Amino acid sequence: MIDKSEMMALLSRTCPSFRPQTRRASRYWRDEDEATVEATLQELGQYIVRSLDAHDTDTLGAIFSVIERLHLEGNAFVRENAAAHLVDALLSSEVREAQTIQAILTHLGPESLGAWKAREAVFEGLGD
Repeated sequence: MIDKSEMMALLSRTCPSFRPQTRRASRYWRDEDEATVEATLQELGQYIVRSLDAHDTDTLGAIFSVIERLHLEGNAFVRENAAAHLVDALLSSEVREAQTIQAILTHLGPESLGAWKAREAVFEGLGD
């Protein structure tokens, strides 16, 4: 099972330009602090969107593979909190261009895509 420290190590190895954020977050992760996880994954979501917008897709395939692994292999905390926060970050109000959304959807694995659809339904329900 992937725990939160292994999650950060995977993201750090996969995406070297995101290492400063993972190191900073790791210093605060003594407990399963959901707020720290959420903030770090929000930054990762923004990084992914900026990379897609800039057509800088060198590491995105690997990042999305890690995201899929978090959904499949994560412990309860990673699956229920961390993976969901990353999907939330990608679904945030900043990600509304159809082209960016389509690019994200093409990179998601089956489990991540299911999480995306479930969270998207929650977001749509909040707008009613």
